[in-house]
Amino acid sequence: MASVTAPAPAPAPDTKEQRYLDHGQPLWRRILLTREVAIIALLIAVIIVASAVVPRFGTTVTLGFLLLDVTPILLIALPMTLVIITGEIDLSVASMVGLSSVIFGVLHQAGLSIPTAALVALVVGAIGGAINGLLVTAVGLPSLAVTIGTLALYRGL
Repeated sequence: MASVTAPAPAPAPDTKEQRYLDHGQPLWRRILLTREVAIIALLIAVIIVASAVVPRFGTTVTLGFLLLDVTPILLIALPMTLVIITGEIDLSVASMVGLSSVIFGVLHQAGLSIPTAALVALVVGAIGGAINGLLVTAVGLPSLAVTIGTLALYRGL
C-alpha cells in the first residue's frame, strides 16, 4: 500500500512584519535594516556634509535658529500624531493656529500684555478644539467632515 503525503504548505508572503519578526536573522540585522534607520543615517550624513561645506553650520547659533524654526511645527505635529494614532484626522489645525495668532496679535496691539493675550489665544484654540471634539464624539459626525467645515469657519473668522 502506497503512503500518501500532504503537500507542503505554501510559503507566507514576504512582508515587512514577517522580516522583522523572522527569528532566522540576527537581531541587529532586523533592527538596522529598516527604513527608519536609513532615514536617520541619511540625516546624519547631510549634517556631516553641511558642517564640512557650509561655514559656521555646526555652531550653536545655527542650532538655535533651527530649533526656533522647527518649534511651531513641532507644537502642531505632536498633538496631530495623537489624533492620527486614534484613527481620526483634523484638517482645521492650520486655520485654528491662524485664528489664534490673529487674536493674539490684535489683543497685544490693543494694549494687552503678552501673557494675557497668549492666554486668551490659547483659550480660543482650546474652545475650537473642543467644538471639533464634541461634534465628532458626542454628535457622532465623521472627523473629516467636521474638520473641513471648521477649517472654513476658523479661516473665515
